[in-house]
Amino acid sequence: DKQYLKKIEGIFLEEKWIRYYPHASLLSKTLGFVGHENKGLSGIEYFLDEQLRGLPEKILYHQDAKGRPLKIDQRSKGDLPENITLTVSKKIQEFLEETLHELLKNSRSNAVGGLILDVHSGEILGISHLPQDDLNSKKKKFFTQPIITDVLEPGSVLKPIIIAILLEHQLIDENTKIF
Repeated sequence: DKQYLKKIEGIFLEEKWIRYYPHASLLSKTLGFVGHENKGLSGIEYFLDEQLRGLPEKILYHQDAKGRPLKIDQRSKGDLPENITLTVSKKIQEFLEETLHELLKNSRSNAVGGLILDVHSGEILGISHLPQDDLNSKKKKFFTQPIITDVLEPGSVLKPIIIAILLEHQLIDENTKIF
């Protein structure tokens, strides 16, 4: 019991907040993580750090010669953290990551990535790059989301789009060979 422990001389209780990620590594490179001071260090945690942390309450006070507070002069209320809503679907993200895990396991690749978009709105429904870290692990690396940050050759990106257009307009079929 906390009240009992507070009464024991030499015992001090210190509350400490930690960020817990219920889905561990799911969407980890996109979400990013926070450091010891709860400051965002990568991903959305870094990019939207101020909104996610809010602003602290500020207290301006006068102190005596020993540094003890005498009177509070001014107090400003901090801003509460904001809620952030992503367009990523948990089920689609899980499907994407399971598929990429299989692909990574059955290929000679060091890394794989994938992106699933809503074709009508352009919203990201799933995004992943493997391997990735468990966000609850103490051993986190500074990482980026290569799907967004890395440069790809235009040919690599355009080939599937061109093939899809040709298939849609029935200019080729699934048996057509293209060199």
